Amino acid sequence: MTINFEEYYNSLSQQSFGNQRKIPVNAPVGVFYGLSDEGHLRLSILSLCSGPKMESTRQLRVTQGEECRGTYWTCFDLLNKEAEPVFYSFCSNLLEAIEGASDEHDALNRLKIRYIIWKSLFKNEPTGNVPFETIQGLFGELYFMKKYMFEKHGIPASVRAWSGPESLSKDYAIGREWYEVKTAGANSSYIHISSVAQLSSDVPGHLAVIRVERMASEFSNGESSILELFESILQSISDEAIENIFSSKVASYGITISDSAFSTKFDVKDLKVYCVIDGFPRITINEIPYPEISNISYDISIAAIKRFAEE
Repeated sequence: MTINFEEYYNSLSQQSFGNQRKIPVNAPVGVFYGLSDEGHLRLSILSLCSGPKMESTRQLRVTQGEECRGTYWTCFDLLNKEAEPVFYSFCSNLLEAIEGASDEHDALNRLKIRYIIWKSLFKNEPTGNVPFETIQGLFGELYFMKKYMFEKHGIPASVRAWSGPESLSKDYAIGREWYEVKTAGANSSYIHISSVAQLSSDVPGHLAVIRVERMASEFSNGESSILELFESILQSISDEAIENIFSSKVASYGITISDSAFSTKFDVKDLKVYCVIDGFPRITINEIPYPEISNISYDISIAAIKRFAEE
């Protein structure tokens, strides 16, 4: 069941403070939306048994308690208005987790697991200082995961293979196979290799080049932001451990859920994968004659590597 939470919450008025409206869902617990007494957006779960304890964050307050004998509430209040678009996705994702649960205990356990996955993204206040290169790069890596890696290597292996923000030389590594992902502007004629290690290897690898154009916030063309890719990938994962690995890696980038970076829109113009083999124009570690030389970076012409493009 698809629910447009933006429409639901926009239909509320100030007279709705403290009131809750029920949402029809296929779940053994009651689900309500509304505004808290302070006017914060609220999603509430009503059950006849107490649920597992969930901790609040700076941007998302969790209130749990017994209203009367045998009636328990779990309420999620958004404390940061800037994060409203993300909160709508959060609500939809929680409902998806509990739909079809066998009983209340099952639903509440599913709720906590899904909340834990999102919790790390609501932890801190937005910094507003995330470099655009980081935003564009993360978008490209997630796009490559969803559009290429999942089909070729499967979901669990792809998530595990992603280096995320870790200081590893390759963006993806599975066994002896590796991928380096570069995201460039739609009109860029080159890609930037920021370290010699990125394309250095004793075995052949792959260079993925994704060309994107930054768009206005109104742009809508499928998964066109980090948030939309995050939610789509999360919905594709059926294993709890893989869900936690994925969300932790995204959160480790330091982009909080209400940063504008999370909703920055991109239009993907092109995705090409090139085979990095002998003869590919690159600088390798073995080619540096002096160990005193460090921090080497260089640019590669995209047109010049056309002959290495994979089918």
